[in-house]
Amino acid sequence: MPLRKQGILLNLYKKTLISWRDAVRNQYRDEMRSFLVRLGLLVMIIAVVFVVGAAWRRAIFRYVQEPRRRYQFLLFRKIVIWIAVGAIIAFTFATELGSVATFAGLLTAGVAVALQNVLLSVAGYFFLIGKYGIRVGDRVQIAGVTGEVVDIGLVRLHLLELGSGGRDAQPSGRVVAFSNSIVFQPTSGVFKQIPAQASSGTRSA
Repeated sequence: MPLRKQGILLNLYKKTLISWRDAVRNQYRDEMRSFLVRLGLLVMIIAVVFVVGAAWRRAIFRYVQEPRRRYQFLLFRKIVIWIAVGAIIAFTFATELGSVATFAGLLTAGVAVALQNVLLSVAGYFFLIGKYGIRVGDRVQIAGVTGEVVDIGLVRLHLLELGSGGRDAQPSGRVVAFSNSIVFQPTSGVFKQIPAQASSGTRSA
């Protein structure tokens, strides 16, 4: 091939490569601009969520005086805020709504299967601290174990085991832990002793 034709081909290849390079740069610039816009929007929305959460917290401390009820509202507030933050992050960086729905469905199913006992324990926690639930210091009987409630956690509760002897029973020195999901087990009831009555008087929690 003559040198002149080779030079023409090289110029064409050079122009093509320059065009491709410029297209890649423009695409990169557009993607970076879109990413920064999404990131800025994400920061603003999350800031608004936390501002609303702070106002919600102040309202709880102002209008809810009972410590137990206040703790319940604060815990519910924390769960709602973090769920909202996770949903905002997912929708901000999602390119297609369908992919978000598919990912959320698979993630929810996986979490539900892997953390089934934990989720049941968390649900049982709200039953235990409800209106007719138990409190720290109550004397209860769970799965044949009688004791005083020393702690009610989000997934477990702890009892200070008591020996035999009715109301004058002394602690045995052992702390027994139960999963909160025990409230959903039909064979293991949770019985709370009524303080005003005799030691034999119990009622189901």
